[in-house]
Parts: sequence; structure tokens; C-alpha cells
Amino acid sequence: VNVPEDGYISYIDNWDPEWKAYMNGELKPVEKLFSTFKSVRVPKGTSKVVFSYEPAILGVSGWPFN
Repeated sequence: VNVPEDGYISYIDNWDPEWKAYMNGELKPVEKLFSTFKSVRVPKGTSKVVFSYEPAILGVSGWPFN
């Protein structure tokens, strides 16, 4: 994304605690938008944002599905 000021990018899909967000390769908190969607705060400028669904499978986490 390339934004003129600080703001948010949202993924309009139901929020789940196993969704992760990475900005420029760094893990960022995923916030709730309207109590149901996913949103991540982005700073002014250009950033690469990746939403990744990473469920714990049989007690093992860290298997990305994006």
C-alpha cells in the first residue's frame, strides 16, 4: 500500500484469532473493525502488508496458509 497519512488497511472477512498480519516482514497486531473484520494500522508511506491465516494444526502452529 502507499498511503498519504497514517491509517488502517482492512480485510473485510470475519476476524479469527489465528489471522496474522505482516508489514514489511514484521508481525503486526490484527485489530477488529466493527467487531467482526480484520484491520491493521499502517504508517504514512509505502508498506507491504500480508494477511496470513496460520491455524494451529494438531497443536502445531506456524504453518502459514496465505
